[in-house]
Amino acid sequence: PDSGTGMFCRSPSYKVTASSSPVPITVVLTKSPKRTMQWSNVDPLLASLHVLFSTFDNDGDGLLSRKDMCSLLDAVSNFAQIPPLTEHVKEAFFFECDRDSTGAIALGQFVAQHGALQQHLCMFKADLQAKLARFTSQLR
Repeated sequence: PDSGTGMFCRSPSYKVTASSSPVPITVVLTKSPKRTMQWSNVDPLLASLHVLFSTFDNDGDGLLSRKDMCSLLDAVSNFAQIPPLTEHVKEAFFFECDRDSTGAIALGQFVAQHGALQQHLCMFKADLQAKLARFTSQLR
């Protein structure tokens, strides 16, 4: 953290240096981490996906492992009363979400692929939203 001077001296700020040039950039944090997650409260589907992700993030590191994802998919398909997904389908969904090939999925990656989740579960968006809302209300 930088102590800063001027109008932002009381705000937390960090100096970041670009790797290609020694030009310092000061970034001022304007929102608390709690406020940055408010987007999930605006859309019921996003809110349900956030709860679902957090519930199956077993070690609390903000990432879903392949095992976590398989557990999540098994639980959702069981709750939705659809046939269990094959290991091939679960693997395919995991790799669709893991766009950066790290072997783990962040919340943003999971939320961005909700269309693929809906496709793999063979549901329309409204059905997925309704079932996830009921499911996640039981998880809370």
